Amino acid sequence: MSKNYALFVGRWQPFHNGHDYIIRQKLNEGVPVLIAVRDTPISDSDPYSAQERVDMISEHYKNDDVKVIVIPDIESVNIGRKVGYKVNRYDAPRDIEGISASDIRKMMDEGNEQWKNKVPKVIADFLISKGNLEQTSENGLVVWFTGLSGAGKSTLANALRPRLSLKGNKVKILDGDEVRHNLTLDLGFSKADRSENIKRISYVAKCIADCEGTAIVAAISPYEEDRARAKELIGGNRMFMVYVQCDIKTLIERDVKGLYKRALAGEIENFTGISDPYEAPLNPECIVDTANMSVDKSISLILKTLNKKLSSIKAREYMLCKGQNAYS
Repeated sequence: MSKNYALFVGRWQPFHNGHDYIIRQKLNEGVPVLIAVRDTPISDSDPYSAQERVDMISEHYKNDDVKVIVIPDIESVNIGRKVGYKVNRYDAPRDIEGISASDIRKMMDEGNEQWKNKVPKVIADFLISKGNLEQTSENGLVVWFTGLSGAGKSTLANALRPRLSLKGNKVKILDGDEVRHNLTLDLGFSKADRSENIKRISYVAKCIADCEGTAIVAAISPYEEDRARAKELIGGNRMFMVYVQCDIKTLIERDVKGLYKRALAGEIENFTGISDPYEAPLNPECIVDTANMSVDKSISLILKTLNKKLSSIKAREYMLCKGQNAYS
């Protein structure tokens, strides 16, 4: 026999105690619940993928009569007359009503552990496990995304930030477009100006790392020489290079900003990958192919590789401290 479900629609970024309180109203009435996860693109305000949200909510309600599905993002919820079902509103107590997902994300970014009190324990455990990164603030860290325009550097940076923030790391994104607008507006796109742009970004990233923070750089940074200088300035142990790889055909098909179309038409000069060169990094710590890998898979690979590097550094430092040969 088919069931009639109570439907709840939301972004759930992340799912918190306020959400749980409302949903429990129906579960406590013995009514099965259908939770619809809006498939919103990853951004600062939507840091978790649809599948991550499905996984965390499903884990929380694994012992309840709850189904979790993904739906396309919506513009509005609309009903007609005599639709055959009720539209209900539940108001939570003041201490629950005041919980905000945006406040939770801010607390996570700032390393405020109180965020854990605002979400169910299963959700907190899930988010921490997804972060899966040891504390890095002792020496600072710079994660540097390089790749062609439209490859997904900013998307991955925004998806990575909450993972790095989970264990108290202070994280700041240095996005290439934002830096151009606020710090290097005086520079053009000649080779010399591009090099100066990367030099300034490198210095800011170094300052963040020097203050025991984590900088995530998302910049095309097309020249190997400039990236090598950045690594020398920041320090090899503190810089983690991610090559965001994507073939030109896919980038042209995506053309999110319409830049490739204009560059191919000759409307944009010195466009990297079309009329200007891009030198792929020779020895990046991690390579993600965004033409064939989802955001989830890319972030998982980045975190796995980053953890491996950090563990290796800590092991070498421990052996050197003990007077042993780190390479024995």
